[in-house]
Amino acid sequence: MFPRFRLLVLGVLAVLVACTGSPADPDRVVLRLETGPVAPVTYNEPPTLLFADGRLVTPAAVDNPVTGPAIRGFQVRQLTDEAVDEITDAAGKAGLNRSRSYPGPSGLPATVTSTTFRFNDGEVHEVQVDNLGRYFLGEPVAWEVRDGRLKILDFHERFTHIELWLPEAAVGRAEEFEFERMIVAAAELPAALGSPLGQPLEWPLGDLDRFGEVLVSPFQTGPAQPSGRCGVVDGEDLATVLETAGSARGGTPWSSNGKLYAVRFQPLLAGDAGCPAAPAP
Repeated sequence: MFPRFRLLVLGVLAVLVACTGSPADPDRVVLRLETGPVAPVTYNEPPTLLFADGRLVTPAAVDNPVTGPAIRGFQVRQLTDEAVDEITDAAGKAGLNRSRSYPGPSGLPATVTSTTFRFNDGEVHEVQVDNLGRYFLGEPVAWEVRDGRLKILDFHERFTHIELWLPEAAVGRAEEFEFERMIVAAAELPAALGSPLGQPLEWPLGDLDRFGEVLVSPFQTGPAQPSGRCGVVDGEDLATVLETAGSARGGTPWSSNGKLYAVRFQPLLAGDAGCPAAPAP
């Protein structure tokens, strides 16, 4: 009887596991928001992430990218379970629970930014909106498109001003978020530029001319040309760069092997792919 009883118990447990599923992954990204230029470039606006356990990671505020810190970090705040539920419910009502895109005006070079939401409600949905918040004068827009854009804009304003949306008790104190990987993109400064802004810092990881991989136009859109290098640093290399760049500004030049470089830093979060691949020749 005992073996049969044990099999019965194991069968019941298997049914319970199948019904309840595995515990929720606290590192699952529930919602990701990012805004960047439509043309592919290296550096986009850092993303905002909401994790399943209520961590809300947002880019640190920077007034001026040239005079501000060279490395723009992130802040993390802990939200309550009720706050996460309210956000995900609002995301669904805003239409983020179905993948779609809202392109910019047809035939006009007016599309300058693209806002992308990735919403995970058990299934990942991606919604992309060009020129969110801008009205297309003279461009006929269907009612359902205009209504959809307005709902997304309303959600975007609330999600990016979370302290004005949710009760104070639902939003924890902002703390520094520690990242583990970072993109470094470098381009040699032309000699015709003259005296650079500020005193250059010595690049700590060998020759920048051989760092990472060749990158096409890392700091600008336009004709594709091999004009820089891009790589991802982590571990001890990341610690070394963070220590050296602690006093650097966005416009601080870097020196390596007798040359001067402009260097951009972009911390990587969950879902970030790293350096963009160079197009085929």
